[in-house]
Amino acid sequence: MSDLTYRLLEAIQAKEEKARAIIEGAGDGPWRVASRWGCAERGGTSVIGLTESDIHFIADNDPSSVLRRCEADRKLVELHGMVWRNIGWLEWDEGEHAEMSAEIPVCGLCVPKHSSFPRREDVLEGPCRTVRFLAEGYSVSVDSKEE
Repeated sequence: MSDLTYRLLEAIQAKEEKARAIIEGAGDGPWRVASRWGCAERGGTSVIGLTESDIHFIADNDPSSVLRRCEADRKLVELHGMVWRNIGWLEWDEGEHAEMSAEIPVCGLCVPKHSSFPRREDVLEGPCRTVRFLAEGYSVSVDSKEE
């Protein structure tokens, strides 16, 4: 598992834990938020003593929806897991193309077995674009240098 994937899964878990903590003990139904009073209501059950951070979280995200989104995102990360594959590409060698290959960590879904690319630079080593986009959504730094 890459560092990016690990940090993404940590961010998903943190968001999920925040949502679970907020809805614990509250009934079903939509949320109503009254930030002036530091409380929220769900299905007729008032939840008081919320922090300002909790209020903003509820106002921006229905916690039940957050839990579903976290579970779906976790499945996407698993689906786009990294594997080591023998990848081929072409390079110029003394005026001619030379076939090169190496075992490279790539997304097992996005990079099929026996893949070949025009150049080495075209091979996305490490987590694929899908995982990188998910990471951006969780404010996880996507620094290609560390992958």
